[in-house]
Amino acid sequence: APVLLFVGRIIGEKGVDLLPRIHARIREMIPGAHLVLVGPEDDRDPVTSETLAYLRGAPQTHWLGYRSDPRAAYSLADVFVFPSYFEGFANVLLECAAMELPAVAFDVSGVREVMADGVSGTLVPSGDADAMSDACIAILNDPELRARMAKDARARVVAEYSSEVVHAEIHRLLDMVAQAGR
Repeated sequence: APVLLFVGRIIGEKGVDLLPRIHARIREMIPGAHLVLVGPEDDRDPVTSETLAYLRGAPQTHWLGYRSDPRAAYSLADVFVFPSYFEGFANVLLECAAMELPAVAFDVSGVREVMADGVSGTLVPSGDADAMSDACIAILNDPELRARMAKDARARVVAEYSSEVVHAEIHRLLDMVAQAGR
């Protein structure tokens, strides 16, 4: 069965209240689609009681709670769905890219810096649950697109965010600062 995955805190800021609508719309077109969530509930920005009820009991919805190592969840998924309204730096998108999982996410700060639209997945307008559903459906219905995005996501995260690349950039910046201070 096709699997949509969300990894993150179960809070309003992450767009979790949109996941029931997104999942239901996808299931209209792909009846076998499952939604898997990995992450703890967080009372600082709670989701609605309707969302909690859906996550805890809707058909084909599986809330696994907190997992210190979510790699198994990434490996079983077909599309990562990330309706977050704001991110400082979306590490979770680097994780899913490293696991060769295409993503659909809102085009917001902190996400667009990490994810390349059309390469590692699809960016959609913030708050647009229908566009997110449609993008997920398009990826799920096109195995060649899904496979290309999976490979391209992995290649991009290795090329741009591996520890060697990040360390080299930090050293370059530190050298630049040191030279400016002379």
